[in-house]
Amino acid sequence: MLVPLAASLVSSFVLWCLLWVATLMADGKRAPFWKNYRAFLGLFWLTAPLAWLYAIPVERFLDPVAAVKANYALLGIVAAWRVLLMIRVAQVFTGRNVVASSLLVLCFGHVALMLALRLSPWPVIEIMSGARHNEIHRAHVSIVQGTFCIGILAAPALLVAALFYLPFGITARRRKPRAKVFPALRRTADTPAKTSLWVLAGISILAWLPLLPFTQPPLIGKKTEWDLARDDRLEQRDWWEQATTTGEVLHEGQSIRVFTEELSLLISAESKLERRYQWGEQSIYVRLKQSPDIHGNRTLIFEGADPAPGVAGALILEGSLYFKTEAEALDWLKSREIKLRWTNNGYAAAWEFKDGRLVVELWQVHINYTEPESLPEASDGWFKISR
Repeated sequence: MLVPLAASLVSSFVLWCLLWVATLMADGKRAPFWKNYRAFLGLFWLTAPLAWLYAIPVERFLDPVAAVKANYALLGIVAAWRVLLMIRVAQVFTGRNVVASSLLVLCFGHVALMLALRLSPWPVIEIMSGARHNEIHRAHVSIVQGTFCIGILAAPALLVAALFYLPFGITARRRKPRAKVFPALRRTADTPAKTSLWVLAGISILAWLPLLPFTQPPLIGKKTEWDLARDDRLEQRDWWEQATTTGEVLHEGQSIRVFTEELSLLISAESKLERRYQWGEQSIYVRLKQSPDIHGNRTLIFEGADPAPGVAGALILEGSLYFKTEAEALDWLKSREIKLRWTNNGYAAAWEFKDGRLVVELWQVHINYTEPESLPEASDGWFKISR
């Protein structure tokens, strides 16, 4: 419950700083900062009751898909309503016209939205719209991606508009800003709230408390915002991990079959980091991780115990290798404990069971940053590559 309060204090303070600077530029006089911030904060908090719109429990009387759409629609209406109100507030406090006030508030809102989408530890849109992960995962991803793309496209448009309007905004005639005299217009601005107001607030809280036992049970046992936050963090971590990974040999959807005298091992890439290894009737599924540099190369590795029934553990290495000469490449390939075989175009692989543990190595050799065409001592017949 304290998160929205903290967020409102931070966002209102940042926006007020922008308005105060704009007022100073327009009027040329320094208006009282904290005294006017109190009045501005009161106006900022007056937008809070708008949240009742997207607090409507549409999930109780609509099917899941319709409820999701209704939640997001209500969230969008409230957000747009608040932006329009703050544009009017900016006009009153700064004395600037609607164009200048709109650019100021929209630029602030744009930055706040982009930061919330990318940096917040909570999935902001899901929490504020009351959505649940198991019902709207696809819709959530689509909306967040769409919102982020619109934000990226809107950034240069806002910047160009602000730069174009800036010369006119500085020289144009303005009404006298009200930021300096605003508290004087309302004598109650510096007056503590009356007792009757505190009583009304207390009664409002007490009136809703008896309803909690009836409204909360349907949520028990279901995913909460904190579960969504965990899922969101895992998704962001997975995305970042895959985005920053380099040096993988197999790309998503590719596979390679490595033969031995007795069996063959099929290595399939289900994603950038996920692999499935199949031999005979058995298979294991692992997720690789990027290790520190090995001889200047980025290597993917998995090392664990009991990855599958009948397998004591696994040690799996995969990566791209870069050498200056073929001789250096051959020396490195022959130096491995496991007996590697390689193809003319630089694929090198081997697998074996050692002390009950599956050991797999898969490499892509590059000579002067290009794949070789005819690597000495190659044996293409031991591999079957599917791209």
